[in-house]
Amino acid sequence: MELWLSGPKQLSWKQWWVITRGFDSHQLLMYFENIVNNITVFNKVKIITGEYKAIKILRELGISLNTKVNELAQDKTDKLSNNLIKFKMSLIDVSTNINRLIKVGSYRGNRHKLGYPTRGQRTRSNAKNAKKLKHF
Repeated sequence: MELWLSGPKQLSWKQWWVITRGFDSHQLLMYFENIVNNITVFNKVKIITGEYKAIKILRELGISLNTKVNELAQDKTDKLSNNLIKFKMSLIDVSTNINRLIKVGSYRGNRHKLGYPTRGQRTRSNAKNAKKLKHF
């Protein structure tokens, strides 16, 4: 499966998650090598992690937000792919914990299953959309 989808369409992080599930760091590096040269690293990382996390990751690595993908050094690319893998693993941990709560049948798990607020917020006058949308 090719990681880079050609064309101008931007992927959401959920679409990226579906495409890259099960890929290792070498294949993520191939993704960065196949990106069009005039795209910035920030835009590509933002697709995967969201804007706030993308800025945080790039600042930690010392990469400018305006750096083009083809200008990125190999060591920076390795560090970036490792950080993206850590981000992916943290998402797996969160979904695993939620599924565990649902399977055990706890109060919080049932609230997650029904799509209601899980941390004590009221639902009589608020959370109307949460009550309408059944997530599971």
